[in-house]
Amino acid sequence: MRRALIRSALTLAALLLLVIGAAWIWRIPLLTLAALRLINSTGMGPATLVIAAATLESARIENVSLRAGAIRVREVILSYNPLELAQKHLRKAAIAGLEVAPAREAEGLGITSSPFAAGAGDSVFPVAIDAVEVADARIAAGTVEATLNARFALAKDGIHAGAVTADIAALFAGIRHAVHLDVPELAVVRDETGMRLRVSQARIVPRELPWTAEAIAGEADWQGMHIKVQLTEARLVDHQEPPLVAPLRISAMAELEGPRIDATVAGHAGAGEVVRLEGKSHHDQSSRSGSARFTLGPVTFRPGALQPGEIVPLISRVAQDVAGSVAVTGELHWTGGALTTDVEVGLKHLAFATQTARLSEVEGAIRLNRLYPPATPPDQMLSATIDAAGLPTAKLRLVYQLIAKPALRIDHAVLGVMGGEIAAARFTVDPAAPRVSTAAEIMHVDLAEVTALLAIEGLSGTGRLNGRIPLEVEGSTVTVAGGRLEAEGPGVLRYKPERLPPQIAQAGEQVALALTALSDFHYESLVLDLNKTAGGEGTVVLHVKGRNPAVDPHQDFIFNISVASNFDRLAELAMLSISSAQQVLRSAAERARP
Repeated sequence: MRRALIRSALTLAALLLLVIGAAWIWRIPLLTLAALRLINSTGMGPATLVIAAATLESARIENVSLRAGAIRVREVILSYNPLELAQKHLRKAAIAGLEVAPAREAEGLGITSSPFAAGAGDSVFPVAIDAVEVADARIAAGTVEATLNARFALAKDGIHAGAVTADIAALFAGIRHAVHLDVPELAVVRDETGMRLRVSQARIVPRELPWTAEAIAGEADWQGMHIKVQLTEARLVDHQEPPLVAPLRISAMAELEGPRIDATVAGHAGAGEVVRLEGKSHHDQSSRSGSARFTLGPVTFRPGALQPGEIVPLISRVAQDVAGSVAVTGELHWTGGALTTDVEVGLKHLAFATQTARLSEVEGAIRLNRLYPPATPPDQMLSATIDAAGLPTAKLRLVYQLIAKPALRIDHAVLGVMGGEIAAARFTVDPAAPRVSTAAEIMHVDLAEVTALLAIEGLSGTGRLNGRIPLEVEGSTVTVAGGRLEAEGPGVLRYKPERLPPQIAQAGEQVALALTALSDFHYESLVLDLNKTAGGEGTVVLHVKGRNPAVDPHQDFIFNISVASNFDRLAELAMLSISSAQQVLRSAAERARP
């Protein structure tokens, strides 16, 4: 009996060893079958894979294909404890060569009830993994491509303590945009209502722009086919120096129901966050079309209180002591990758000081059909009152277009000044071409004010002048070639210089008579010829015909007198805003460069 028991025990041991040996020999096919059954139970099939190696502590799986090839993995290395493996617990999974190309469904992105298919029971995943490492994964969906790296722990109820970095590129409105995404804290868990994703301290860095979105925190909820995303906090920061826009705090919400996405956004800026931006948008994935509407303000500025430089620091370079209000309303529409923009910036009772003048009663509505770099349709209109030291008050009417170079094309500029008008012929202010060429058309201006502006010693008079003054302005230098002003009709000219021009000084005994005649000269015709080289003083040649009743009411005199003149003041009046416009456009051009 004893021997029989021993023989039986030895036989059972041999059979057990045989089974274990057979299992070890056939471990690869058995593990392959078990892995395929496990994958298919999650809804990720049909699947194929190759187990290249397996030991008691690790396994290497190659050429994994899930969902009929929509998801492919070059290699997965699993680390485990054999005793824990029976409890569906892995210590580590290292995934390399992951490629995802999900099919685009007619209803939208192809997302089902949640981003993960449920396994058996209430588990999101059929196994728990202490550490998952994904390296250089590639995801392509329509016009969006991404590469990502991730580290996280995988529990049966979701993802815990995750970190993700990704580089994402997408084609939008015919332009390829690329961003870098860094999410140091991420979790995806299932609760009683569905699946929830939470992120905090995330950061988005556009590749083409000097901007970042920082300190991003929010969550997304999946409930059946309904997805709701809540952005609780984010800061939009411009890293240029000086920044174009001060940091902007943003909150937003978006909902996905079938193919439609609806979103709202709110932004706050300025001290005490008194400036508020609000917007709403919707997008239909099936037609790849949608629209967005937003408003800002109206925002009221006052000296000693809120200033636009607190929101757009660049403005503080060209405008101080700002008063008045600004409001922005806008719409964006996109269809099949084509984007149209319609944004209006309304200015009311705006007043501010520049380095050269004080502008007040600035009124207008600036329409933008492109946001970056900004551009407008033709025929934009603006009006303002300009006060500059040493110059008469001028009323400005402007018709212009902002071109995306950037450059400012002035189609029509009229200054109501000196009792008449000065109109500038079409010209363009381009920071890449600092020379500005135009002509000042002079209409019905008061001779007395013109002579004061030209600063011709001892010259004054009455009457109205018309004419044309060609101008070349480059930096602080002004060139005038062939300018001419002509009196509309008879008037009075008085010329009493302290120093005599050469033409009169050389007249000998006729000097006294000439000076007497010019002291109260009733002219029939009067012409001023104006010329100035870039590096020299201006000269005015005065052509005048008439008589002095006190000398001889019947004796006509003809004078041709050349005198020095300060042309810069006349050019400054005609081209008052060019230097400020060049400064702003030059800064905008630097920011528009990739």
